[in-house]
Amino acid sequence: MTAAVVLRPQALAVFGSGAQFGTVFPSVVAGTTAPVRHGLPAAA
Repeated sequence: MTAAVVLRPQALAVFGSGAQFGTVFPSVVAGTTAPVRHGLPAAA
Protein backbone atom coordinates (compact mmCIF):
# COMPACT_ATOMS: atom_id res chain seq x y z
CA MET A 1 0.00 0.00 0.00
CA THR A 2 2.79 2.45 0.87
CA ALA A 3 4.66 1.74 -2.36
CA ALA A 4 1.54 2.63 -4.38
CA VAL A 5 1.46 6.07 -2.75
CA VAL A 6 5.16 6.70 -3.38
CA LEU A 7 4.91 5.79 -7.06
CA ARG A 8 2.16 8.32 -7.80
CA PRO A 9 3.18 11.65 -9.33
CA GLN A 10 1.27 13.53 -6.63
CA ALA A 11 3.25 11.83 -3.85
CA LEU A 12 5.29 14.96 -3.13
CA ALA A 13 2.15 17.08 -2.86
CA VAL A 14 0.54 14.52 -0.55
CA PHE A 15 3.67 14.35 1.59
CA GLY A 16 3.91 18.15 1.72
CA SER A 17 0.28 18.47 2.69
CA GLY A 18 0.69 15.91 5.47
CA ALA A 19 3.84 17.59 6.73
CA GLN A 20 2.16 20.98 6.78
CA PHE A 21 -0.87 19.61 8.62
CA GLY A 22 1.40 17.85 11.11
CA THR A 23 3.26 21.05 11.94
CA VAL A 24 0.26 23.38 12.00
CA PHE A 25 -2.09 21.16 14.02
CA PRO A 26 -0.15 21.42 17.34
CA SER A 27 -0.03 25.20 16.92
CA VAL A 28 -3.79 25.35 16.56
CA VAL A 29 -4.26 23.17 19.64
CA ALA A 30 -1.85 25.28 21.70
CA GLY A 31 -3.34 28.53 20.40
CA THR A 32 -6.81 27.39 21.41
CA THR A 33 -5.82 25.90 24.78
CA ALA A 34 -3.90 28.95 26.04
CA PRO A 35 -6.82 31.44 25.98
CA VAL A 36 -9.21 28.87 27.40
CA ARG A 37 -6.87 28.08 30.30
CA HIS A 38 -6.26 31.78 30.85
CA GLY A 39 -9.99 32.39 31.13
CA LEU A 40 -10.64 29.64 33.67
CA PRO A 41 -10.68 30.45 37.38
CA ALA A 42 -7.60 29.51 39.41
CA ALA A 43 -7.64 26.10 41.06
CA ALA A 44 -8.74 26.14 44.70
